[in-house]
Amino acid sequence: MVEPPSAARDELERALGVAGHRVLVVGDGETALQTWRAERQELAILDEAAPRLNGLGVALRMKAESPSAFMPVVIVSSRDALARAAALAVADDVVTRPFDVRELVARAGALLRTRAIVDELRLQRAESEAKTYADAATGLRNRAFLGERIGEEFKRAVRYN
Repeated sequence: MVEPPSAARDELERALGVAGHRVLVVGDGETALQTWRAERQELAILDEAAPRLNGLGVALRMKAESPSAFMPVVIVSSRDALARAAALAVADDVVTRPFDVRELVARAGALLRTRAIVDELRLQRAESEAKTYADAATGLRNRAFLGERIGEEFKRAVRYN
C-alpha cells in the first residue's frame, strides 16, 4: 500500500489486517515498485499522487512486468470523475478520497477473489493443454502435437528457405 500517513491509512491498515491480509506500507511509488519486484504482492493499493513515482506510473509498470498474470491494482484518488475514469484504463478499481475503509476492504477482497479465480483458470488451462498433446496412458506426445509441430517446422522451413 502506498498512502500518505493519515488516520484513514492507519484505519485501513488495521481493517485489512483484521480481514486476514498481510499489509505492507511504503512511503513512495519507487519504493513500492522495488518492494513489489522483490516479493510479488497479490494486490496493490496506490495513492495517485504518491511521491517519486505516482500510483498510475507504478500500476503501469506492475502490469507491464507481469503480462501473463492478473495483478489487481486499486488507485486512491482525489481527482474529478474524468481523471478517475482515465485511471481505470490502468488500474482495476479507483476509490475517491476520503474513502470508506469498509468499502475499500470489500473491494480489495473482491479483487483478490477474482485473482484466485483467474489463477485457477490459468492452471486448469495449462493442465488441459498438456492433456491435449499427450497420451493419457503412456504420457507420450500424440498426433495433435505432431500436427502442430509439423506446421511450425514447415513455416520455419519456408522462412529460412
